[in-house]
Amino acid sequence: MKNLLLLLFTPIICFGQTFNDYDFIIIETNDYGLDIMTTATNTFEGKGFSVFNNMDDFNKTNNDLCKALTCVIKYKRGKTGFTNSKLNLSLIDCNRKVVYSKKSSNTTNFNQPDVYNNFIKSSNAIPPLKKLIQKKVKQKRESGQEMVQELLYQSQVI
Repeated sequence: MKNLLLLLFTPIICFGQTFNDYDFIIIETNDYGLDIMTTATNTFEGKGFSVFNNMDDFNKTNNDLCKALTCVIKYKRGKTGFTNSKLNLSLIDCNRKVVYSKKSSNTTNFNQPDVYNNFIKSSNAIPPLKKLIQKKVKQKRESGQEMVQELLYQSQVI
């Protein structure tokens, strides 16, 4: 029985796409407030994606639509001190298949960035792209080599 279940689920695991199969994020939202757009753009760029604020901007680049995920953000602002703000984040591929979906809610208190907190809660499970991780490792290696070279130079000068 265990072998049968293993055989049934193996093709799903082997042929599933990962976030590394995508390079772009196209943002669609019901609230085009500066705080949402800035938070979404910064979060996804920090994870290694190129971000477009709408489909028209993406179409101008002539990139393959299947290398992009459409980020649909449905945000409901809460009343300060009374109700929670709610965010529903979905990532949809070119075949209109939902690749990722998460809801979050955050208290709407005074002087608290509820948009940022909601977006972080919703996007935490999205890993950084492998190309971003490889770039950071390369930068650390290069900066480490420069530091060693600088130390060697200083020891020769003294």
